[in-house]
Amino acid sequence: MAHDPPVATRDGNPISNAQHSNSIGELAIRRGLITHTMLNEALEVQSETGCLLDDALIQKGYLQETQLAELLAEHFKIPYVNVELLSFKADQLNEIPEAIARKHIILPLQRDGKRLDVVMANPQDLDAIQDLSFVTGCKIYPAVCARSQILEAIDRVYAMHLEGAGALMAAGASDAPDLRFTGGKASVLDAPSGTDAPVIKLLNLIMRKAIQLGASDIHIEPGVDEGTVRFRLDGLLSDQLKVPNQLHPALISRLKILGRMDIAERRLPQDGSVRVKLEGQEADLRLSTIPLRSGEKAVIRILQATGGAFELDNIGFSP
Repeated sequence: MAHDPPVATRDGNPISNAQHSNSIGELAIRRGLITHTMLNEALEVQSETGCLLDDALIQKGYLQETQLAELLAEHFKIPYVNVELLSFKADQLNEIPEAIARKHIILPLQRDGKRLDVVMANPQDLDAIQDLSFVTGCKIYPAVCARSQILEAIDRVYAMHLEGAGALMAAGASDAPDLRFTGGKASVLDAPSGTDAPVIKLLNLIMRKAIQLGASDIHIEPGVDEGTVRFRLDGLLSDQLKVPNQLHPALISRLKILGRMDIAERRLPQDGSVRVKLEGQEADLRLSTIPLRSGEKAVIRILQATGGAFELDNIGFSP
C-alpha cells in the first residue's frame, strides 16, 4: 500500500536529495552570484569535509545565507519566507516543541488538517522532515529561510512566553477587578506578604485569562529551564506562557494554600478545592497536585457553581 511522502513542495511532489546534486552551485552561477572557479573550490571543501555544497559556499564566503535560501526556494519551487517579518501565536508554536524547533532549525507557519506548513533552513533534511511528520502526524510543506534568521526567531518567539509571565506580573491589580476566594481561612487568603505578592498577582492574572478565554482546565507544569502554563480550550491543551523556574514552586505552594493542602508534602498527589466569587457569580476550582521528577505539576479544573455566563467586565482575581 503506497503512502504519501511526509514532505512535499507546493505542487505536492516530494523533495529529494537527488534533485539537489550540484545544481544549487550551477543555479548560483546562472544568477551571477558565483563563478565556476568559486564553485570548484567549494566542491573541494565538500569533498574534504563531507559537508553540503551549500555549507561549503557559505564557509568560503561566496554566498550569503539569504542568497542561499532564495536559491533553495527557486530550485525546489517552494516559498522563501523572511521570518523577521512574521509574528507567531501560541497555538502555532504548539505544533512544534521548542526542542525540535532548535534541533532541526524549523518553525511552524500554519496547519490545515493533516497539512503543516513550516519554514526551515534546509528543506532537503529528510531526517528532520520524518521526525516532524512523526511528532505532528502531518504531511510537511516546507518554506525556506536563512538559518541565522530562523535561529534568532526561535529565540524570540519561544522566549515571548517567558516574557508573558513578566508582563502578567507587571500588569498590576488595576487591570483586574476583584475576584475573591471563599471557603478558606480568611487570615490565610487575605494577608499576602510582600514576598508572596508577585506570585499571587501572577496566579490571579493566569486565572483571569483562563476564565476570559473559557478554559475548562489550567495545567501548571514544571520544566528543565522554565515551567509551562497550559489552558484546555475546546478540549485541546494550548501553551499560554512560560514561567521562570524560581516562581514555579511558589505558584504550587499558593495553590496548596488555597486548596487547604499540605504545602510541605511534595512526594504524594494531593487534591483540594476552593470557591471563587466573580461579582455575584461563583465558580468552584478543583485543585490537584502531582509529583514529577522535575517538580510538582498542578491541574485546576474550573467549574461554574451558579447559572449564567461569566461577565468578562466583572472578572478579577484577588485574595
